[in-house]
Amino acid sequence: MQPFEHDRQVQETITRDVVMAFMQFWAAQDVAETTALLAPDCFSVVYLDESAGGMAGKKSGRVEIADGLYSNLATWHYLQFDWTVIGVEHNTGRAQVAFEYQHQKTHLRYAGTMRMIFVVTDGMISRVECHHDEPRIVSFMKLVAEAEARLLESK
Repeated sequence: MQPFEHDRQVQETITRDVVMAFMQFWAAQDVAETTALLAPDCFSVVYLDESAGGMAGKKSGRVEIADGLYSNLATWHYLQFDWTVIGVEHNTGRAQVAFEYQHQKTHLRYAGTMRMIFVVTDGMISRVECHHDEPRIVSFMKLVAEAEARLLESK
């Protein structure tokens, strides 16, 4: 085995282990353990308009990312969060997630899939990206806003 090949295999093992740990901790909704895997200057982007709340948009650093994760948990009940690592190449890992969330105030449910891409540097996640079906989520969030308005009117 060539030294370069060995280095690549070592990096891919580290990347897979870190991504798997992240997914396990987040599936358990453990924000502290999830964010402990992030580099202090980690960058996160969830490709959704920030009006979707929670982790939508761009976040920088552990504290801001943790705040977004806590916001997600305050807004949604996680009914399903099934994940699998679908590939690792050097320091980049990819995961697929099937999920179902229930909005805590309106009890509306949303099910879908997302793709997550992680960059692991020096054994920590330095970047994470989440790709959703944005038009579908935007439509769903309009339903949530309408349901919340009806709830306020009924009080």
